[in-house]
Amino acid sequence: MVQIWEVTACLLAGILCGIVCEPIFAVQYAAARKTVRIVTDIFCAVLSGAVFLAVSAAFRLGDFRIYMAVSIFVGFAVYEISIHRILAFFGKRLYNKIGSSCKGILSRLSVLQCRKKNSKKSSSRQQSRR
Repeated sequence: MVQIWEVTACLLAGILCGIVCEPIFAVQYAAARKTVRIVTDIFCAVLSGAVFLAVSAAFRLGDFRIYMAVSIFVGFAVYEISIHRILAFFGKRLYNKIGSSCKGILSRLSVLQCRKKNSKKSSSRQQSRR
């Protein structure tokens, strides 16, 4: 009966590892360099270890067993399949909204600048005609 609670706690630890590593995955996605990828992977592994230690201390888990490692990986996979995909979908929509808004603002500013330039040319033409 104790093992069921340990498996549940390790599943929770796997899901928490995914949540904690999500901002790191965003940095890793934004920076395409190999060194950044290596550093973020190491940082994510260290954070995941810290999350497991915190969960094992909170739930007073016993010795580390193979089923604990498997349940942590299953919890992380559950996070990746469900929550990560939802966050990625909404993040992409937000990114596209912000991008289109910025493009619209920049296009309006460039039109205003063109109008100012054209108004100077037209005013100088009107003065030369007089």
